[in-house]
Amino acid sequence: MPCDVPQDVYSGVAQQVEELRARDAESGLKIAQVLEGFISRKVVKQTVMTVVYGVTRYGGRLQIEKRLKEIDEFPKEFVWDASHYLVRQVFNALKEMFTGTREIQDWLTESARLISKSGHTVQWVTPLGLPIIQPYHRTRNQVVSLTLRQTWKLFNLLSVSHRSIAVLT
Repeated sequence: MPCDVPQDVYSGVAQQVEELRARDAESGLKIAQVLEGFISRKVVKQTVMTVVYGVTRYGGRLQIEKRLKEIDEFPKEFVWDASHYLVRQVFNALKEMFTGTREIQDWLTESARLISKSGHTVQWVTPLGLPIIQPYHRTRNQVVSLTLRQTWKLFNLLSVSHRSIAVLT
């Protein structure tokens, strides 16, 4: 049915965050009290939208901070604390609302971390046949001290791993 107010995941998250905020305000949490009346779909939308792309709490906090600064009535001295508080609540709301989805995302993130840590490129092919290549990998540098007599050992070492750095002494 058509509705004047958007009814989507962003509104749902905003409502969930508002419920968490109200509970905290009732318990006497100052920042939750300051945020009364300022939780909206617009404040949480960008963070919710970018979670699927791997936004961190830090990035989400910056996004929420920007939205709060756009609200003329919001007390600017509370922007920092409010953005920290809200990003935690947005992530908590998403975790509650999308438990299975979040578990899959966490598994994929951990798998990618382990693959990249091993020095390999994270890659797969989508069901449509589109190859995806994420060339994020951690390189490790190894410093090896050798005397001039051991130059040939140095070349053998470099042929095994292009990431090694040798220092001749």
